[in-house]
Amino acid sequence: MTLISIPDFAGDNKAHSILDLLRDAGMVIPAPPTAKALIFREISGGATSSRIGDLNVKATQGIPFSSTDSVLLPSVAVGDGLTGAGWELSKVFIWAANGDTLSVSFVPF
Repeated sequence: MTLISIPDFAGDNKAHSILDLLRDAGMVIPAPPTAKALIFREISGGATSSRIGDLNVKATQGIPFSSTDSVLLPSVAVGDGLTGAGWELSKVFIWAANGDTLSVSFVPF
């Protein structure tokens, strides 16, 4: 099993898909662009929690996590945002405030 780490992401008060983070970092896009699992960690941050969600994620919407939290999205059954038992990297988004720094890693198929 391989763990791929994306370079640390500096928050900018905008939603970004995991696929876009890979592209922006000039990394190789896995084929298919899905992950068995995703791991998120806020390395540094302020009073506002970072968020994970769909394309509508924002400061007040999505799964919140702060600088003391890590979030693991494990493999799950077929459903919205999923292909087979994996997460579609174009449909998982993160949001972080200015000044926050996030670490994102995933296990590709």
